[in-house]
Amino acid sequence: MTTAWVMLKTIKDMQDFVNLVSNYGCRMELVARHQVINAKSIIGVLSMDITKPLELRIYDGGKDIEEILQQLKKYRIDGVDF
Repeated sequence: MTTAWVMLKTIKDMQDFVNLVSNYGCRMELVARHQVINAKSIIGVLSMDITKPLELRIYDGGKDIEEILQQLKKYRIDGVDF
């Protein structure tokens, strides 16, 4: 499993994020406190609290992991410690 912290600041960011992660076959989840949702589900992502960073969990990214992380660069934030 690979993790990254992301911020989705607008509804447009949420839509674009879901469209982007849906291009990959691996399982991805967004986590906020005790809420875990499928990162490829627009309904799930829209239900998240976007006022705080979200943890993105990528399972079995394999050879695509570097590409996925690069594509998500717009949303990634570094140095988050919760």
